[in-house]
Amino acid sequence: MSESVDLLHRLVVRNATQPEIVRLYSILRVESLYPGHLAHDYFRDRDASVLRSFATLFTGHVTTPEAFARQLLALMGGLEEQWMRDPGGIDFVAEWDAAMATLLGGALL
Repeated sequence: MSESVDLLHRLVVRNATQPEIVRLYSILRVESLYPGHLAHDYFRDRDASVLRSFATLFTGHVTTPEAFARQLLALMGGLEEQWMRDPGGIDFVAEWDAAMATLLGGALL
């Protein structure tokens, strides 16, 4: 499981180095909630794919991998939004690591 946690940590570290890409992605993702948006299907399918990947990473390690995957995706998006609103006041990577430790403490088999 430490490999899965490390993989996601590296993803967050990478995202922290490219705030403009994260901002663009976040804006498009929210705009695409409207079913008529051109990117609606793309983001729906991408979320489903990410959720499957996250669940697979933690299957056999947490009690409910699908729910855990959804929590991870929500955590990542929420922390990214807070970080983009206050980039100098939030250590995105440290907040991610702390939240992961908390989530894992309550979700382990």
